[in-house]
Amino acid sequence: MVKNKLILTIISFTAICFSLTGKQYNGTVIPLDVSTSSHGTDMAFYGYISRVARLGQIIYPPLLDGKGNILSARDGNIVLGINTRYFLAQVSATAADVQNDIVQFKIAECDIKRYKSLYRSNAVSQESYENMITSFYNGYYSYTNDIATTKMNQGFVDACMNYAPFEGYVSNVYVIEGDAVWQNIIEITQLNPIGIQVNMNREEARLIGSTDPVKIVLPNGYTQGVFSADNMLNDNGILFFTENYPVLKRYELIPDDGISVYRNLMPVINFNIDSEEISLAVHLDSLNKDGNGYYVWKGLGQKTMDPDHGIDSKFKIQKVYVKPSGLKRSVFGYDHFAELEDAGTLELNDITIIDAEDDLKDGQEIYFADQRYLLMPGDQVKVIVGEQ
Repeated sequence: MVKNKLILTIISFTAICFSLTGKQYNGTVIPLDVSTSSHGTDMAFYGYISRVARLGQIIYPPLLDGKGNILSARDGNIVLGINTRYFLAQVSATAADVQNDIVQFKIAECDIKRYKSLYRSNAVSQESYENMITSFYNGYYSYTNDIATTKMNQGFVDACMNYAPFEGYVSNVYVIEGDAVWQNIIEITQLNPIGIQVNMNREEARLIGSTDPVKIVLPNGYTQGVFSADNMLNDNGILFFTENYPVLKRYELIPDDGISVYRNLMPVINFNIDSEEISLAVHLDSLNKDGNGYYVWKGLGQKTMDPDHGIDSKFKIQKVYVKPSGLKRSVFGYDHFAELEDAGTLELNDITIIDAEDDLKDGQEIYFADQRYLLMPGDQVKVIVGEQ
């Protein structure tokens, strides 16, 4: 008994000493979740992959209302989309059936009243009257069944778009377009929260608990803590969990000044592939429409493919009205562009905004943020455990 008390006293003393004297380790940023997405159906038509998020794209989950409806186009990113034409056709077909059922139901309702009167005057048999009642309820059953089928088909349409389940980025793309037959299509990696792996022996790792202060030191000197209640022992040491933040550029956090932030910009490109003739085209998701026609938001003074200049992190935008020709094409494998019959003031390699907010104003300033978070998988950081 005395020997056991002595051992416990030594362990407790060691733990106390550890918590009083901080120790520095090297840490590696690793994701807490890496998920692959697939798609398909159990129907004769599997579906056709028509939309995949771009490799390296920052993604975030949608904002939902109390009924689970997505609030707007900017609230969340679609990571995988199936062509909806077949499923929309199914909705249209059953919706037409519902309208036909309504007409037939009204006819049957009139007939049953007529037969009831004829039956009472012995103009028709009881059997004929009962058959009419049966037809009436069969029509009602057909009506309710077609309504349910329409709702189910609409559910298939809604299921064609897979939204990001967490804050993260697209780390791999396996299939860009093709039949959806439950193969792996895209890989997404979680960025918030994020893990910090610190390698050490098990005995040392077990001495670290939620009561010990932990400080993460980034290469630029920025420091932050961890989720103290959450850490995990593993074969290599200990994994800390910490909050992660989107950045404007490098290690610069996005300012809280009310200015809209965009990450997804697209250039104005040449719609023609193997022709020297230039026909300008813009990304489909950059096209907006009001009472005056189609328009895009152009970044003033911003161009891609310029060897001497990058894109500013803050710039003004301009509303440019355009006229699509009606032709569309898949470009870069991930995106669909619309040819312009009239490009307005747009020029080749100009920058346009994707999924613009409805309340943007001409001449308004916006932020353009890198496809980065403060901590990215593979980053090396310093981790200080214990009091300094």
